[in-house]
Amino acid sequence: MKRTIDNLRPSEAFRRLNPAIFGVSPCSDPVKAEKREEAHETRLRCCNKTETLFHEYLQRSLYAGQAVSIIVQPSRFFELVGGGTYTPDFMVFRHDGLGAVTVFEVKGGYRGPGWEQGYERYKRAALQWSGPVFRFALAEFSRKKNSWKIMEWR
Repeated sequence: MKRTIDNLRPSEAFRRLNPAIFGVSPCSDPVKAEKREEAHETRLRCCNKTETLFHEYLQRSLYAGQAVSIIVQPSRFFELVGGGTYTPDFMVFRHDGLGAVTVFEVKGGYRGPGWEQGYERYKRAALQWSGPVFRFALAEFSRKKNSWKIMEWR
């Protein structure tokens, strides 16, 4: 059974951590807004070089001038059948209501221990959750060509 945002029962804590999903407008309290921005910056600092480069690419090229919210590494967002969770690198929410939430997994040239685990969890999450609500895309950076290759899951 494909899951949609409508048949999920998210907790109140999850709703507070992910306001863009549930149509909550940015808060008017400057202290809370500053804390939210600090949390975003903290998560961005935890990104590796390739993920930081992709975040800049999302803001300046792919979604330039569009009303979107880019969430950096939401914590354990997808629960997988058979156990485990998948945390995407980025999730992009469009505010115009004309599209699904785009989930991005970013990969660079690293092929050390554990690199295949990221691909495996991405594929499992895409098989289980891809549909009208979530679109999955794999972004790979080529250092030789200095360009991004984005492959959408079908």
